Amino acid sequence: MSRILVLFSTCHGQTRRIAERIAHSLVDAGHCANTCSIDAPDAASNLSACDAVIVGSAIRFGRHSPKLVRRIRSHHAVFALRPAAFFSVCLSITGPRPRPDLVNDANDKLFRDALWFPRQVASFAGALSYSRYPLLLRLMMRFITGRAGGDVDTSRDYEYTDWAAVDRFATEFARRLPSAAGAPLRSAA
Repeated sequence: MSRILVLFSTCHGQTRRIAERIAHSLVDAGHCANTCSIDAPDAASNLSACDAVIVGSAIRFGRHSPKLVRRIRSHHAVFALRPAAFFSVCLSITGPRPRPDLVNDANDKLFRDALWFPRQVASFAGALSYSRYPLLLRLMMRFITGRAGGDVDTSRDYEYTDWAAVDRFATEFARRLPSAAGAPLRSAA
């Protein structure tokens, strides 16, 4: 059984929900999995105690959280010595006019800036949570979404996450790890 940390950076909660779903799938596959926000005071100690790591981050206005980049760079050895995967969450991945190139560009920049190149990478559509946005952000998101031909009724929220794809991502990651009967992934240092 591997101990897996699913570390996430979220803006309005959808990345957290996806991270929790991934952790649940990993537990179902016979591993121990926990989620932790990049902002949590104990994130670094949780990272040191894991055998493998999955990192998830929202893309907001074309980029990942600078704090996430700093966290990965400051713990580069921990990330480099463990099986790792990354997922991004962005509305540009879906919709009437999807722009996966924007997501790929943001991911490439994150990996270059953080000096980290995980083996498994995925992107998932997030949610348009108008009810959670402050007024100015709600209006801005309505404008951006409307220009892209998306949902603009601000009286409701929209969820675009493909949960089956999230489950496949977690299953594929778990498949590459030792099973509950296998040896732990700790490297001899």
